[in-house]
Amino acid sequence: MIDIALATIQSLSVHHVGNKNNGDELLISQNEITIGDSLFQDKLLNFFLGSLPTHEQLRFTNAQNDFTENALYNWCKELFSGKK
Repeated sequence: MIDIALATIQSLSVHHVGNKNNGDELLISQNEITIGDSLFQDKLLNFFLGSLPTHEQLRFTNAQNDFTENALYNWCKELFSGKK
């Protein structure tokens, strides 16, 4: 899991994006909302950042150290070499 321990949300802006096909408008906030409650900040951080992928999910490989064993690397190498 990506470490979000040092991340903070101090303020936010809330906008309403309507459905253009229904003639709804885009309503943009005029002011920021200051987040002073630490429990609310933690809930927001968990909501927005809690589902980020783990480091292992970003690697696209089972190979530990050798990038030539990386499946994505080999697929791209073959794709751009023009062999297929």
